Amino acid sequence: MSMKAFKLLLMGAVSMTVMGLASTSLAGGEGEQTFKAKKCADCHATSGPSKIASIEDWEKKKGPDLWFAGSKFNAEWLEKWLASPTPIRGVKWNTLEPNTEKHAALAGKEGHEVTEYLMSLKDKDVAAGAANLGVAKPQAKILFEKKQACYACHQVKGGGKTLGGISGPTFVGAKDRLNPDFVAAYLKNSGKYDPKGKMPNFSYLTDADAAALAGYTKFLE
Repeated sequence: MSMKAFKLLLMGAVSMTVMGLASTSLAGGEGEQTFKAKKCADCHATSGPSKIASIEDWEKKKGPDLWFAGSKFNAEWLEKWLASPTPIRGVKWNTLEPNTEKHAALAGKEGHEVTEYLMSLKDKDVAAGAANLGVAKPQAKILFEKKQACYACHQVKGGGKTLGGISGPTFVGAKDRLNPDFVAAYLKNSGKYDPKGKMPNFSYLTDADAAALAGYTKFLE
């Protein structure tokens, strides 16, 4: 190999390395640094699966885990929410008191980078296509409201009103917020994502019913 060819090869390798480093920084490094600098990690775990082993452990948590955030949320919604947070739960975390707390906002470059970082945190067990997005609304609504009574804990819109309980996260706006495939995975194994939490065990659901309930997410505006 000639010296000229060697120099060209070396320059190409250096260029690719720099590009790779820049990509890594934008995709995770800077966002992760901001996440930690803003003390978000004080309330939200970004490594998993969760090591919660008892009710006492769960009660010490200050906020929901985010180690599967990239499988759970839609990126566009997440970035908008970080810029102007609104309560997702009707009650404060780990209490039954009305939620009046204000979540810290992250907008602009910081919000975008943290969104990229959180969206890189995925769970391999959330299978693409697990939700039945072709489910008919009446069929899914019967499962949601009658057979499983999900809105005893989760708010939804109906008849121009907001209905349902507030002990769990609201489903108002879930169409934009949640990945239906994550909902399917959560229904089949909620203990993996929130061990010792308050979500009832729905592992008895058939795959078809879990997929239909997850598909109902697309109707929840």
